[in-house]
Amino acid sequence: MNKVYTTMTGDNAVLTTTTDAQQVAVIANIGEDETLTGIFKNVNSLATLKAAVTGLDHLNKQKDAKVYMAGMSTDNIVFDADNNGAVTVKMSYVSARIDLVSVSWPNTAELGEYGTNFTITGVYLMKAQTNTHFFPIGDGTTPPVKYIEDASRLFGGFKPWGVAPWNNPNEFPEYTQDVYFGLSSIPTPTDIAGGGSLTGKELKNQAHWYVFDNNLINDNGTALVIEVSWNKVLAPPAEPVTRYFVVYFDGVDKEPIVAGKNYQVSLRINQSFLPFSEGGDPGTDTPTVPTVDANVTVTVETTAWDVKTINKTWN
Repeated sequence: MNKVYTTMTGDNAVLTTTTDAQQVAVIANIGEDETLTGIFKNVNSLATLKAAVTGLDHLNKQKDAKVYMAGMSTDNIVFDADNNGAVTVKMSYVSARIDLVSVSWPNTAELGEYGTNFTITGVYLMKAQTNTHFFPIGDGTTPPVKYIEDASRLFGGFKPWGVAPWNNPNEFPEYTQDVYFGLSSIPTPTDIAGGGSLTGKELKNQAHWYVFDNNLINDNGTALVIEVSWNKVLAPPAEPVTRYFVVYFDGVDKEPIVAGKNYQVSLRINQSFLPFSEGGDPGTDTPTVPTVDANVTVTVETTAWDVKTINKTWN
């Protein structure tokens, strides 16, 4: 195996090798030369390349301009009389991307008003999968296509695991708390930041995250959490309690997280935020238990990402 670190001009790269070469594997956006150190230090064959793993280094590598991509040629290289060969490699994203497009609510006197009856206090991911290979395991075509063995998954989230209410039903041998997985602050109704804003009835385009393959059914599905402070009793004095609205990418609530897909999520909360005495009882206080009584619209579009539009409504 010949390992080469290079930069590309446009869509082409010229590699120096020998006429014994048959295939080309490309891993893009690794950030620095790791052929002799780091991830690819011990890679010396196709098998060890497929066995290489990487973590979710969002500070240096899994950012908008530096998202891992990988691909392998399907045809053998054919060299001409001058020992020049050419091959095309189709590249795929190694990670998945979750975009929170919108969280909206009616904001009426009949169902409760933002700032009076409730406020959003958190938007974050829990049980995000943070470990991956660069190429699918197995033959890479038999469903479900996975980029990591089930037992090799590692998890992280905005809040620590093991502290209520995030302490049931599963414990993790390794769980990383990381501020990357959440919004550092919620904009006020007059704020506009990052192309999104919080109006009286909608939070728009405030967050996106890169995560790795978590393609299992009903087994530690990645969770997108909207945390609210609801005035169960309005006044006097107010009695705020925390409630949660959770989207589980677990194959039961919503489809599992698969590498290369862009999940564009729009959420609608139609539940009542009025005081409990007036019929209000929004969300759940046990966010580790998925709720699946939702209206779902899923649209698949073929783009650079495999885009999936996911809507969820709480009625």
